[in-house]
Amino acid sequence: MEVGLRLFPFSFDGFLLNDHVEIDSWFVDPFSYSLSSSSVGLIKRSGAFPAFGSVQFSEKTSSIKVNLRNPLSYRNTFTQRVNTADMVRRTLKELVVFDEDNGIFMYANCYPVSVICDDTFGFQWTVTFTIPDPEWKTVKINSARKIVTATGQTLVVTNNGNIPCEPTFTITPSLQKSVGYIYRQYYTIFSNFDSGEATNYPVDITDGGLNTAALVAAGKMLPTGNDLRVFINNIEVDRWFPSTGGDTNVINSATTKIWVNMDFHGYTSLTLLTAIAVVTPITKIYTNAPYTTINKKKIYLLEGYPSAGIIQIDNEQFYYSGIDVSHGIFTITERGSRGTTAAIHAANAVIKIITNDIKIIYGNPAATAPLVDDTCKPLLNLDDSTNTSWVFEHFGTDSNPNRSARWYYSVNTNNEDSGVHYGVANTDVDPFDVMGCHITCYTKYNRWYSGSVTLYWTFHHPAGITVVDSSGFNYRYGASWVITCKLQKCKYSLPGVVAYEKWADQYSILTPAATGAWLAWSKPAEALTGSYKYIRYAFAGSIASQSGNWVGFEVRQVTLTLDNTKTPTITRSTEYASTYTVSFRIQNDATYENTAISEWIEVNMPMMLGQTLVIETDSRSLYLYGNNISSLSALSKSSERLMWLPLYSGVNTLTFTEIGLVNITVNVAYEEKYN
Repeated sequence: MEVGLRLFPFSFDGFLLNDHVEIDSWFVDPFSYSLSSSSVGLIKRSGAFPAFGSVQFSEKTSSIKVNLRNPLSYRNTFTQRVNTADMVRRTLKELVVFDEDNGIFMYANCYPVSVICDDTFGFQWTVTFTIPDPEWKTVKINSARKIVTATGQTLVVTNNGNIPCEPTFTITPSLQKSVGYIYRQYYTIFSNFDSGEATNYPVDITDGGLNTAALVAAGKMLPTGNDLRVFINNIEVDRWFPSTGGDTNVINSATTKIWVNMDFHGYTSLTLLTAIAVVTPITKIYTNAPYTTINKKKIYLLEGYPSAGIIQIDNEQFYYSGIDVSHGIFTITERGSRGTTAAIHAANAVIKIITNDIKIIYGNPAATAPLVDDTCKPLLNLDDSTNTSWVFEHFGTDSNPNRSARWYYSVNTNNEDSGVHYGVANTDVDPFDVMGCHITCYTKYNRWYSGSVTLYWTFHHPAGITVVDSSGFNYRYGASWVITCKLQKCKYSLPGVVAYEKWADQYSILTPAATGAWLAWSKPAEALTGSYKYIRYAFAGSIASQSGNWVGFEVRQVTLTLDNTKTPTITRSTEYASTYTVSFRIQNDATYENTAISEWIEVNMPMMLGQTLVIETDSRSLYLYGNNISSLSALSKSSERLMWLPLYSGVNTLTFTEIGLVNITVNVAYEEKYN
């Protein structure tokens, strides 16, 4: 299709520019209205020509001539609607044009940068627009629809524009596929930490155990647990079951624990401005006092909150898709969400922000073991630990820094043979089996010198620690030694924090009097007389300058009782059987610039039967209609092109594939583009 030969202005922001009664208009230069310029970023190279780096595009300015037939009566209307100083809506607005050759309307988003009267009577005007994106799009949104009943079926879509366009795909499964996950449960977790913040925090999302034995007996879950998967914000995450032989917490038991790592974000709870009736459809939720005042400046409490997510009022949850930060208003897309029930809510009820949309899915008899990244596995003893009691079998790692619940050490010593060790009896292993310290003498210029060490093993927990149970072994070789192990506690970590306090001693342990053997020590159930976010084992000491003289100290077992008023609270929904696990691929085969193109995108995530998955290739967004939570990590694509899966000029053959597919409706919506 040829375009651009006979274009005429039609309207600007809904205001007619050619009604042939009061106003007429035309382009000053109709042949360059959509052309733009670009600059190439080159990378200078020593001894070689510059390399191509990037392209930056500039905006385009375009002018139209306007003739007002009755300026005395129409001038104010014209200048109010085509206004360079719009104090109400300073946004890009649609300039619509009509192509008489092809009989189509097109638009571009622009802003008027000048409105100049060309005569003394107000008849002739010149209006200049800045157009950041000078590609014209059809006003009419084209669409193509296909009910896919078997994998490999195709849909042909013709793009009549002269450049590629970026469509929106919607995918709606209507019937369960022959393979896949059927069941799901929702989990809601609030952190309760003072700050609300935590990163890579291990949680047993069952909070005491899920009866997987009953699910296995009912034929809903594999006895291996291979089909039990955890999704956070629509993205599958690593999960770990306790695995000690004979332990009652392993899979196919009445109390299976499911451990995951997750991030928590601290958002201030709000309160409801007006009551909500149970029968009332909800599109907006208004909050009280959405800002605080600091130095006479309003600081809005919703700034930095997720633009889409979940809120909870009483026991009802709502999906929202937007926030009016200035007025504290949530735009609601669904109420009674995630297994909750619509209810009446009184004014001033607390509104909580749910930062993680958590669900488990299961019920796929063909599932194989998932790929689980154990380099991120918590360093806890998962068999014996709970959400309020952390038991350590390992303490740290040098090779896998992403493992959660780790201790950190810092050491200062006067010789390289003294310091920290990680394995039992002054050896080194990874992950660390002990928190160890050893001191040895050293020689220099054939003379022996005494050794000394100061070493800290430190742990932080955002909920706070109330009781410490620990044990270990210590050793000394000779008679001349001075070494202590102190358990120390601190509520705050750094100077400058409100109510900062120094480290306080809880207890001290000396090296044993006997020599030549590793001897046991223990300090069970040491109550800290409060809640402390930081504890550390502090080793300090020295030994006499004697050949072969050394001393060692190890912490081999630690159990931390956590402040249960601050640890996460967890609730879960009942079981639902309408789960649909999308594993859907869209492939486009087309020709572009005389070259055959074959590209695809694929989405892998759980949803519900009848729910719609939205893929907006223009805005690079992926979400489920109704909850609008971004799920970009669930999408993969065949190439690193900037465009996800465009429709090229001419014929595009879309192929849809998914194992076990029975009935899915695919809709393709697109605006043809021209330059």
